Amino acid sequence: MFEFLRKIISMGSNVLYYPGCLTKYALPDIQRNYEKILERLGIDYIEIEEVNCCGSPVLNAGYKRDFDNLLKKNLKILHEYGVGKVLFNCPSCLSMFHSHYPGFELEHLVITITKGFDRLGVSPLSGRVTYHDPCHLGRYMGVYDEPRQLLRKLGLNVVEMPRSREYGLCCGGGGGLRTNFTEVSKEIARIRISEALALDVDYLVTTCPMCYLQLKESGEEQGLEVKELSEVIVSALG
Repeated sequence: MFEFLRKIISMGSNVLYYPGCLTKYALPDIQRNYEKILERLGIDYIEIEEVNCCGSPVLNAGYKRDFDNLLKKNLKILHEYGVGKVLFNCPSCLSMFHSHYPGFELEHLVITITKGFDRLGVSPLSGRVTYHDPCHLGRYMGVYDEPRQLLRKLGLNVVEMPRSREYGLCCGGGGGLRTNFTEVSKEIARIRISEALALDVDYLVTTCPMCYLQLKESGEEQGLEVKELSEVIVSALG
């Protein structure tokens, strides 16, 4: 396996936007938002239809051999397209690439957008919001400051829930919990939404498609709007 990886991995020059399965198939509007943002930033990027799932569900379910086969196929395609850098809006996909896809520069789009913020040309927003830290972006990748910085750059007043950053409460949607223990998963989301409601915020923002879907459902039940980061940014583009 490792010999195969060494043979095909060489740093290319193309920048790939990799939306991941959840965004691509369940949240196409979020994918289009990020495409619009990347274009506004002036980033020359590609998308590759042939690239499969990153393999997170397969590996976490215990199908190691199937994951290895999927990994080989994906790496071969990425190499053929000369990919050197991969941009993600899904923290889970980012974490998988970080652990299993050697030889690429990897970046979550919240970092990309924060670095290129001045090129967006946004109109300032107003409002009181709170931010939910996705487990894979925070605990796994250590990205805590940039999402908050970006929201403040947009003109928003960011207030913290009691459990935030490295102590943040999971949304309850990951790790197969939503699929296998639905009621437990929903109760965790209700608790998280309750923490946000106690702050009297206009809405909650997150940077993960799974967290967004999970919390949005509970937010609709309890009367709190939940937004994915790209929705906030696009609303400021004018």
